[in-house]
Amino acid sequence: MLKKIKVLHILSPLGNYGKERWLLAFLRKIDRSIVEPRVILLAPGGDPEIASHIKQIGIEYMVLESSSKFSSDDIKIIREEIIAAESDIVHSHDYKSDVYALFAARGLSAKKISTPHGWCATGDRKLGLYEKIDRIFLRHFDSVAPLSEKMASTLKRIKKKKLIVINNFVDLDTIPVPEEGDPRLIAYMGRLVSLKRVDDLINALAMVKDKETRLQIIGDGPMRGELESLAERLSISDRIDFLGHRNDSLDLLNRSRIMVLPSLTEGISRSIMEAMAMGKIVISTRIPGITELITDGRNGYLVETRDPKAIADVIDRIFGNMAKAVSVSANARTVIENDFSAARVVRDYEKLYSSLL
Repeated sequence: MLKKIKVLHILSPLGNYGKERWLLAFLRKIDRSIVEPRVILLAPGGDPEIASHIKQIGIEYMVLESSSKFSSDDIKIIREEIIAAESDIVHSHDYKSDVYALFAARGLSAKKISTPHGWCATGDRKLGLYEKIDRIFLRHFDSVAPLSEKMASTLKRIKKKKLIVINNFVDLDTIPVPEEGDPRLIAYMGRLVSLKRVDDLINALAMVKDKETRLQIIGDGPMRGELESLAERLSISDRIDFLGHRNDSLDLLNRSRIMVLPSLTEGISRSIMEAMAMGKIVISTRIPGITELITDGRNGYLVETRDPKAIADVIDRIFGNMAKAVSVSANARTVIENDFSAARVVRDYEKLYSSLL
């Protein structure tokens, strides 16, 4: 019997959003007769939500109550874990875990892989600086597996032989059975931060001709108060439900007919893929990553960034020809099944692990 490949994943969770759901889907689908995964979570507030889900899957994990500052003590603990577990591979998933993985595995035989889950295109100088530093550190990894060709194109100083594009994915087994949804209920699902431009969606709702149209906002973040104030100023508070962070986010999304992502930057968005898998009518901004998922008018609709009027116009057009929009959403489901299902894509990671050893 072949020796299992021991892989230590490192993640700095922000909630239960894209990279967290990615890791959970990955852990569910990885072939444990080939790979033995473990997880270290860098979480300043103690046990994060993802920890209980990892436990349910039956994967060993450790939570480091890591502060936001660089910690040599945490790196020492990770290094000791790599050695004790005889890890063959350290697989990190964000700029903080990349830095810790690089220092912790220095001089050890364990190979280092990073999966970048998205880059800041504009608007956040601090985050942009962190990611610029991250790109420098990634040059020293054995392999970097961005989720899209667009993301790979931003890593120009990494040797091509180290860059292995592996598509983002969703676990179709965890997607609720698609429901038709309320034809006048629109959903946004994600963090409430400036780069997501949820204010553009709220402004768009005020412009939509059908004033029976409602919006449910699934997710939370530092901009919630500001967005609630905007809804009040536009006199549409009674048409918007701020639902906060929810464990039943996909069931809530399933109640809607339309999903909108007005973001300035994404990788290949997990929330968009989940909406497509549920056969929702998807509207998104025309940004790198998303354009690898959606062809405008064929399996979804694309608008330019920072353009609430364009979002409203597409919603009005959908309402004017719902039969056409439903056929577009059916194509979306097919794209996910064929190219972005976890059951298929995770096999590519198993091959990558094997190729490094």
